[in-house]
Amino acid sequence: MWVDDNADESFTVYDHPKPLIFKKVRQLSDEEFAAKLGGTWQGAVAGWVSDKPANDVISDQSARKSLMLDRPVDQLPVVNDFRWNPLASDHAWLGALVWWLVLALVGLAAAPLAFLVFGRLRDRGWALSRAFGLLVVGYLNWIGASLHLTQNRTPIILVFLILMAGVSALVFVRRKAEIMEFVRREWRLLLTIEGLFALAYAAFVLLRLYNPDLWQPWTGGEKSMEFAFLNAVLKSAYFVPYDP
Repeated sequence: MWVDDNADESFTVYDHPKPLIFKKVRQLSDEEFAAKLGGTWQGAVAGWVSDKPANDVISDQSARKSLMLDRPVDQLPVVNDFRWNPLASDHAWLGALVWWLVLALVGLAAAPLAFLVFGRLRDRGWALSRAFGLLVVGYLNWIGASLHLTQNRTPIILVFLILMAGVSALVFVRRKAEIMEFVRREWRLLLTIEGLFALAYAAFVLLRLYNPDLWQPWTGGEKSMEFAFLNAVLKSAYFVPYDP
């Protein structure tokens, strides 16, 4: 028997789940149930989420921690500005091209900053510039929306992108000679990285073209739930997003 309990969850949950069969041996009496539970179920308060007994922490119902939002979802600020490019949204091939161009621009805007942060790497962070740029812009957007200083909207995200590009431009101006010398010396490496990224991007696009189902019993997964959380993030003006 091949024990794969420590494998990745995507394998052990979907592809090769471990079946457990329990056999009821006998019926327990009320006294045995009480002894096994240790009395922890007595005096339980519905909805209490603390690791401490409710009676030891609160004295009235109004002081309990609630899992509910402070107001209904339909009363939250509505964010509906993410379909700013209906042409790309309605044509898959154009959407894939637009996303590739957006990622290229984000990577280019973050490249001087990546050059500074990942200076010990041979490519000076060029391969990580796209992910690094998304991380910086996404973190600024998350912090701003979490503190209610800004809202999670496309214009605000563009402002953060321009802000990152401005800081990156200052780094480029101050280290222009060093950066240009690196580009002249390692341009083949940079083109190789771009080619590998383009091939990987195209491969994933083809994969989604051949398997576009949102939900399919044996080739799908949790895509419907993932789309629910993604849409909740897109439609939330402030963070944390509402629970779909």
